[in-house]
This record gives sequence, structure tokens and C-alpha cells, in this order.
Amino acid sequence: KLVTGVQTCALPILGSELVTTAEREAYQRLSDQQRELTWLRIPAARYVEDSPITEDEIQAYYSANTARFQIPEQVRLEYLVLDANALASGETVSEDELRRVYESEQARFGQPERRKVRHILLPVPQDADEAQAQAVLEEIQAVRERIQGGEPFEEVAKAVSKDPGSASNGGSLGEIEQGLMDPVFDQAAFGLAAGELSEPVRSRFGYHLIEVQEIAPARIKPFEEIRESLTQELARQKAESLFYDLGERLANVVYENPDSLKPAAEELGLTIQQSDWIARTGGEGLLGHPKVTAAAFSEEVLNERHNSDLIEPEKEVLQAVVVRVIDHREASTRPLDEVRDEIVAALRQEQAREAALQAAESGAEKLRGGADWSAVAGEDKPEEPGLVGRRDPKLPVPVRTVTFTLPNPPEGQASVGTTALENGDAAIVRVSRVEPGEVTGPGVNETDLDRSLLGQLMGRQASEAVLDDMEQRAKIERKPVGEAAEG
Repeated sequence: KLVTGVQTCALPILGSELVTTAEREAYQRLSDQQRELTWLRIPAARYVEDSPITEDEIQAYYSANTARFQIPEQVRLEYLVLDANALASGETVSEDELRRVYESEQARFGQPERRKVRHILLPVPQDADEAQAQAVLEEIQAVRERIQGGEPFEEVAKAVSKDPGSASNGGSLGEIEQGLMDPVFDQAAFGLAAGELSEPVRSRFGYHLIEVQEIAPARIKPFEEIRESLTQELARQKAESLFYDLGERLANVVYENPDSLKPAAEELGLTIQQSDWIARTGGEGLLGHPKVTAAAFSEEVLNERHNSDLIEPEKEVLQAVVVRVIDHREASTRPLDEVRDEIVAALRQEQAREAALQAAESGAEKLRGGADWSAVAGEDKPEEPGLVGRRDPKLPVPVRTVTFTLPNPPEGQASVGTTALENGDAAIVRVSRVEPGEVTGPGVNETDLDRSLLGQLMGRQASEAVLDDMEQRAKIERKPVGEAAEG
């Protein structure tokens, strides 16, 4: 309560800082600063050696890194799976069943009339007056006369049509069914005979010339054409019905026989499967689902060794599982003999990283002494990204960090530093130039944002300083929990 009260007292300070124009401009120059650098990667792999590692070194590493060699608490399971897909593959559908559904549900298997259509469009603006619309009508009538005079529709469409989706394809719209197009266009297209060219038709888009190239009449799909898909559909329906029936029976049997999965497996014809060791983070596939893992490590299943309830991880997948713990081991540390080779490899990598960093430090000293990159890099080639910002993604994070923590170099000189990279390599970084960020003037949105962010940062720093001061000056007595409660 005391800590909470002190923090509450400091809260008003968070919003109390006022940012002056000078502070805001200094912040912009610093936050948007750019630096010109060159950097060199020193691969740790170059320094990996086969020198002997002593037993003392191995033991010391093992003792200092026991968390790395922890084996989490684990269980091994036996389980039964009920899967609608597997059930469907075993279901048979008779010819009579297929014929009965086909005959009784003819509307499902109908295919409406389809027409292969092409058109030419000359748009009429939405706000066009009567004179403008008349001009477009006369223009498309002239186009129609060209086609009737023998010019190929396809060539004329490519030349004059303003429909961006079809003009380059000779006006072709492919096959259409009734109800897909603009109602006026639809009515005209389905009123033409095959090969007939329409009169100008005005839709909300403008004037069209429509030609029907082919007509595929409405038909009922033949039985053989839909046999396979209908068989799969009916098998799936049967499997779903069976899944729910077996699921209910499975739940009842494993509840009535809580100490074994064998009665359920025998009654329902299921196979008892066994898992490998599984931690609380989950296993593979179905056994990796959080619901399954939670059940496996529950009090009833783990400690009382009862069957789990029926678990349906994802309702829409129609899969269910029942699990039972057959073995359990507590969290433990892998023995030293088992991890000895890992430790030796880790120590050699550590030595290589340290050697790479030492090489980087040596190279940096040479650069600071006036040497050029050729005396440091050897056959390696330094990278020269030029001017970079604080959040430039093309630089590794450690290189970017050291780039912006090095001091500003004096005129004509450079600042040099080193860093360890995330993969264990080392790097030498040389900063040759610093460009301050651009200062934006008052009233710019970015300026308002900068001022707000800077105010929050300064307020946080001030509140932390107050809390530190109060803690140093406070007289604090610590009492045992029981004694404090009595008081």
C-alpha cells in the first residue's frame, strides 16, 4: 500500500512537463539524426578451434547453465480418436441412394442457359445532358454501321470500345448467365439470337452494341457428371451422423470405465494409439491443441489416472479425442554425461565469439591510430551503407545501436567502435559523419506529435527521479508478514 501511495503521488508529475521550442527542436535534430558509417563483420566461425576443453570448464558451464538443460514435466498418453473424415472414407453409398437424391432434387443439378457475349461500350457521363447523350448515340450507330458493312467486330471493339476490361480482348465478356449483368444489358443480351448484333442499348454505363456468339441452352447435369461429388456428399452426411452417435457412446463408455480405454476401443472398433513424451506446451497435431494438453495435465487425468472426458478441440472440424496418462515424469535436469558434447560445442563457440570480438577490438585500435580498412579487413570487404537513420532496417540491430552511441567524430576524423552480433559474429563500426535531423516549424502535425512524445518522456523521467528521491529519504521498517498483519 505504501508503494502504491508513493506511485500515486508521483502520477501528476507525468503530465506536468512543458516542452519549450528549443527542447522540441533539439529532440527533432537528435531523433531524426543520420550517420554515415562503414562496418566490417568478423565471423566467429573463423576462430573455432579443436583445442581441448578441460573437465573443470565443462563442470563450471554445466553448473552455471542448469536452466538450459532442464527437461520439463512430461506425460505419455494413450488415446482414442474419432474423426468424421476417416468415417466418411469408410462409408459406402449405394446406386439406389444416389439415384433417389438425383431424381428428387433436380433443381440442385440444373444449369441455366449461358451465352457467350461480346460488346462495344461508349460511355455517357452521369451528368450528360440530352445533347451529349445524343452525340454518343450517333457515334455508336456509326460504329454499328461499320460492323454491318463487314468490319470484324473484334477489330472495331479493340479500336473504339471504352470498356477497360474487355476492349483489348475484342469486347469479349465470356459466358454469362441471366442476372449477372446490368438489367438493361441483361435483357438485351438474352433477347438476341446467336450471331445477332443488337441495336444501341443504353445502360447506366453508356451505350452498348451487343453480339451473342454462342448459346448454351439450360440443362440438367447428367447423373454421371455429378455422381462423384454426390457420392462424397452423401458419405460425408452419413459420417457426420455416425460421428455424433459414436461420440455420445464413446463419452458414456469412457466414463463408465474410467481406468481403461480398452472397453471403448472394443465396443466402437477404434484403435488405441500412444504418444511420445508431451510437455505442457503440447505435442504434435491433435495432441498439440491447448484443450487436449489441459486435459492431459488436469488433476483427474494426471494424478488420478482416469480417462479424460470427450474433447472436441474444434467443433467445425468434427474430431474428438479421449486421452489417458500412461507415464509421467517430473521436471528434471539432463545429466552431465548426456549433455557433455553440447557443452564442449558451446564452449568452443563462446571462445570463438570472444576471439572474434578481440579481433574486432584490435582492428578498431588500428583504425583509431590512423590505419585504413585495408590494414584491418584483409580479404574481407567492409560494408558501406552510407547515411542511415536510427531505425534503418538494412543494418543489424547491434550495428545500428553502436552507430548511434559513438561520439560525434571531429571534423575530418572518425569515431570507431565494436559490437557483438546476434549470431556470435563481431563487427567494427566506423562513423565518419553526423547529419542532424531536420527541424520542422510550428504548426506542423509532426511537430505537435514530437512535442507530445517528448513531454511524456520528460514527465516519466521526472516522476522516476521523484520516486528515487522519496525512497532514499524515507525511513522504512520491514516486519515479518504475520507481525505486520497483527499491527
